[in-house]
Amino acid sequence: MQLKLATLVSVVALAASAYADTVGTYYCTAANFTGPCAYTSAESGTCVTFSAGGFWNKAIACMRPDTGVVCTLYSGVNCTGESLAIKAQTDSISWANKSSSYSCT
Repeated sequence: MQLKLATLVSVVALAASAYADTVGTYYCTAANFTGPCAYTSAESGTCVTFSAGGFWNKAIACMRPDTGVVCTLYSGVNCTGESLAIKAQTDSISWANKSSSYSCT
């Protein structure tokens, strides 16, 4: 059976799209990575919103994105409002306890 180049390219492209980039970040409720902490991951560019009144809403004080990842915190839900980009480990965020959502790329 002869496999045509166009068929092979289509199969490879389909397989690659099934594995979207997953990025993650580690964050805590107190400076210097103390207090309750969590690690979450999502598809690159996905907005993660903390539930209103939920534990993590307006509670993040420090963040450590995965290597090479940039996360942007937002003051509003659905990645709206004021924003702050985090490009590397941040032991203390200048506007701690303000984030209601974030996305990482």
